[in-house]
Amino acid sequence: MKKRTVQSVVVGIAAAILAGLSLADSQGEQESLSVKDIVELTQYQATAGAERRDLYGMSITAVVPRGVMEDITQRYLRSVHREDGGLHHQVVMEVAYMGGWRYYRGAQLLGVDPLPFDALERRMARCTSAFLKCDHRERVMAEVTRQQLDQALEVGLYVNFESKAPGRDFMAYFPPAYVKAYLIKLDGKGAVTPNAFALAAQ
Repeated sequence: MKKRTVQSVVVGIAAAILAGLSLADSQGEQESLSVKDIVELTQYQATAGAERRDLYGMSITAVVPRGVMEDITQRYLRSVHREDGGLHHQVVMEVAYMGGWRYYRGAQLLGVDPLPFDALERRMARCTSAFLKCDHRERVMAEVTRQQLDQALEVGLYVNFESKAPGRDFMAYFPPAYVKAYLIKLDGKGAVTPNAFALAAQ
């Protein structure tokens, strides 16, 4: 009971923090996407040399102002097959920013429960001045369980990526419609609700 209470409070806080961000995420076509639309944008992709295809969710792009500069982030879900034969569900976050390295180094579900984490790529591109205002790019991943995805159907999925640089953590939020569409594509259209596509059209 105590754990559920803590999670409820965290969800409320995270929702308030993300109220402004959701507007940026919803601009243009993303604003009017239904569950059925997101299902269509969730695609299986073949990996070279692999017998099974991996599933990639729709990428959500956000622009976050940072003073006179801005962060450009992309986030998406994916389910990949590993050498151990298992299917691993992952939250991938890519961010491009100016300034010094942030070194994203960990992730937590709802900002509380630690998740398996991996830094997939870090690279620095062009520098615009002698003050080392360089273009940095990081691509990181947190692993979630199927149970955690199922639990996100009602409130959405909140994964906080922790940065070594103070004040530069990033909360990756996936609304319930995104998670629902992803699971429909993963398991088949009857997996989440008995009549998933009919509900999606409403």
